[in-house]
Amino acid sequence: MRILSMAALRRGVMFGVGIGVGGAVPALASECKDSYDSYAPGSECYPKLPYGEWVANWDGRAPPPDAADEVKQAVKKGTIRHLILIRHGQYDLDNSDHPLTKLGKEQASICGKRIKAWEKDKDVKIDKLVSSTMLRAKQTGDILSKELGIKVEERDVLISEGYPCPCDSLKFSPTEVFADSARIEAGFRKYCHRSVDGYALHEHFQKNNTLPETYEGQSPKETYTVLSCHGNVIRYFVMRSLQLPPVAWLRTATYNTGITHLIIYPSGRVSCYSFGDTGHLSLDKTTYH
Repeated sequence: MRILSMAALRRGVMFGVGIGVGGAVPALASECKDSYDSYAPGSECYPKLPYGEWVANWDGRAPPPDAADEVKQAVKKGTIRHLILIRHGQYDLDNSDHPLTKLGKEQASICGKRIKAWEKDKDVKIDKLVSSTMLRAKQTGDILSKELGIKVEERDVLISEGYPCPCDSLKFSPTEVFADSARIEAGFRKYCHRSVDGYALHEHFQKNNTLPETYEGQSPKETYTVLSCHGNVIRYFVMRSLQLPPVAWLRTATYNTGITHLIIYPSGRVSCYSFGDTGHLSLDKTTYH
């Protein structure tokens, strides 16, 4: 058995212990230089994973490189967008309509109170509340509406549950995936994008030599949109927003009324501040179905 030195262990190289039949298996660490640089990205010992470079114009809203400085500054000063994705509360699996259970309604109420307290603590305001068209998400949205003191602005089929794309763990009906994937992708494109359309501003500036008087994302105020939707939709939105392989959506999961918080910056960068957060629920009220 080969044991790494304490220096190697402190570097976090934990794969250097190996036992084989008839003798020791050489550790990967032993084949690398004993320096911090050996484990830097791009080095021979760095895990070879198929991560791509960040695609800056993922939403088609980036201004072109030759855009006027006025356009680039307008984009830079655009609104920061917050998307708060809430998975519905626990629902009745024995009822084909899947209404919320008594506990599911309680979960939604507690979740709404949590968001309201967060509003007050952070001095922010939820601007928009949308739910999917499915009963469990509509009921969750209605309860959130009551707790937050705002109306459900839209019932959107684009964020209703479905199969966003094939994955490597389960097999789904090709016809279901064909229909659901296009719809859920359309939902992603509707809600997940930066605030200012830099390309549209660029075209306007070229024609008029000035920016339009008003345009989307012009206010420096940060916006907060709550979507009462579903686990598959949330998982897919997170994968797509972070430019991770969409087929990995089923490798993650979120409990009922889990809170996922995505932030989309004017530059197009995206951060996931929380995924499936259920800190508002006690353990006896935490459920998956």
